[in-house]
Amino acid sequence: AGGMAPKNVQSVHGVLSGALKWAHRLDQVARVVTQLVTPPKATRAQMELPAAEDIVRMLTKDRSDGHPFFLAFHLLAYSGARRGEILGLSFRHIDFDGGAVSITRSLVRTHDKGLIFAPTKTERSRRRISLDAATIGLLRDHQARQAEHRLGLGSAYDGSDDLVFADAVGRPLNPQGVTLAF
Repeated sequence: AGGMAPKNVQSVHGVLSGALKWAHRLDQVARVVTQLVTPPKATRAQMELPAAEDIVRMLTKDRSDGHPFFLAFHLLAYSGARRGEILGLSFRHIDFDGGAVSITRSLVRTHDKGLIFAPTKTERSRRRISLDAATIGLLRDHQARQAEHRLGLGSAYDGSDDLVFADAVGRPLNPQGVTLAF
């Protein structure tokens, strides 16, 4: 019973305003009545972040349960990187000796091409993130397990991108599937 959302009202106002301005230029209307009103301001919903204790509890449980996305969740929590940035990581982006990961691309879903690797959202999004020794250790262990799995599958494994987080045959993970698993 609240009517339209402010963002939708802004969109309708913009379309009507443009049409009326055009009609006014053509002398089809005497005035542009949309200029007499101010559309509501659209407010962004505040993102509610879980408490640090809840994140630690979830990661501890995921690790002990052997959750397949534990390491992805761990990197998301400890690096501040976006989901697509984490899923776009290749092992060549990890500096194991320097204890860091380089964010240079993101895995995104497009309507026409499906899953693709794209540059990060902004130039500032391209960055190097320092990681603690424990996280580097987890990444080393993950790489070793993945290499063993790859050997077991032989040519059936598509390791062309050498993804840190891949499906069972080496292809990119569906970002929405990772979100739903969270």
